[in-house]
Amino acid sequence: MVAWQHSARSSVGCPNMAPNILTQGRVKDIAAQWPQFSRQAEECPGNCGREPQVLMERLTQMEPVIKYPGGKRLLAPLYRAELPKDLSQRNYYEPMCGGAACWGQWHQEFRHTTIGDVSEHLIGFYRVLQDPQQAAAVVAEIEDRIREYNGDLSQQERLFYLWRDVLNGKDTDNASRAVAYWLVNHTAFNGLMRYNRAGVYNVPWGKYKMVRGEPKKLLRWGAALTNTTIVHGTYVDTLTQAPMRAGDVVFLDPPYPGGFTAYSKYKFDDDDQLALAKHATVLQAAGVLCYISLPDLPKVRKMYSAFRPVQYVVGRSISRNGGGRAPVGELLLAPPIELLEAA
Repeated sequence: MVAWQHSARSSVGCPNMAPNILTQGRVKDIAAQWPQFSRQAEECPGNCGREPQVLMERLTQMEPVIKYPGGKRLLAPLYRAELPKDLSQRNYYEPMCGGAACWGQWHQEFRHTTIGDVSEHLIGFYRVLQDPQQAAAVVAEIEDRIREYNGDLSQQERLFYLWRDVLNGKDTDNASRAVAYWLVNHTAFNGLMRYNRAGVYNVPWGKYKMVRGEPKKLLRWGAALTNTTIVHGTYVDTLTQAPMRAGDVVFLDPPYPGGFTAYSKYKFDDDDQLALAKHATVLQAAGVLCYISLPDLPKVRKMYSAFRPVQYVVGRSISRNGGGRAPVGELLLAPPIELLEAA
């Protein structure tokens, strides 16, 4: 490791459940309202509850360990209601994983899971966590660096740019890069992970006075990742790692049209979005259950016309009805009901 010398189906998928069950976009508010969700789920004649107490536990205990734009931590429990109830004999693929919020909450239910991403730094970070010894060393190093950063305000900017140099360094070992990745993610402007076309991370310091985060959560993620296949590459690379079976589940969370796309040196435009839609449609024709998370835009609905649009509202609240709060529409493009019933 680097010597760190610092010299210079209706609501939530069930027609029997009332809308607006989750009315605040914060964990504590969801926790407060979860009993209502649980009661309605238990009363649902379609048995659509999906074990809400278990989902709430995962929402709070397997939170993403890095910040990532467009994360699905709060939507994941709602999306889960659209998946088949029993996943134990199915494989799961998340080829644009980012912060992997859905994987974090769902992975225990599947026979096997595979995640992937085009970001070399992100995938390298997850692979280091897979090794218990490396993960423990990384956590200890991060804790030391947090104490250093929080203990001397006059050195914080210099420390950030040192960490950024370590992250971008061509000769940096994997463990040190993982340490640097976590640190810059928690101290860069808005926690952005943005790369130029040369693949260089270029976000400036966020001027944070304290590093906030719980490095020990990395150990829990590392243990969970032990039995997960991790792929560095495009979504095609991830989805072709092993023969996919009818009934397997794919969750796709591509960059949003017109939104932030600089997650790596590879950009993602409308042509890429259309290619992804075609690929998912081919998989669906083979019986694979594909779910795609995107904003509710006419061109998105057109591209993904083979899928069943399930609408949500995202803003200060997460619900199926925004109640006139100038909401942002979110779509989960889900398999047709007849495919789900046959899977």
